[in-house]
Amino acid sequence: EEMKDVPFTDVPQGYWAAGYITVAEALEIISGYGNGTFGPEDTLTYAQMLSILINAWGYADMAKYSGGWPEGYLAVAREYGLIGRNVNGDAPCPRGAVAQMCYRALLVDGASWVE
Repeated sequence: EEMKDVPFTDVPQGYWAAGYITVAEALEIISGYGNGTFGPEDTLTYAQMLSILINAWGYADMAKYSGGWPEGYLAVAREYGLIGRNVNGDAPCPRGAVAQMCYRALLVDGASWVE
């Protein structure tokens, strides 16, 4: 009930993922495009997926220190072996790659996942 107000103008109240989007934004896992929109039907890029994963992982400060959006997130992901050196952050991120990155993140010691 507390999370019923969606923080993005382009996510309707009745959208199937509105609650998940609202909670992820409240936990600072996602932030949208910075102009009040989220793009719920947009294609997810590698950089966007990695920022979600790294924020949830508790390594957002490291990514910000390493260069911020998107370079810092890509650098942290490469450092911890979530992606290879040649991954283009602007490329669409297929579901299989999402699963691989999540699995690899679970194997890294010391991650402090958002609770």
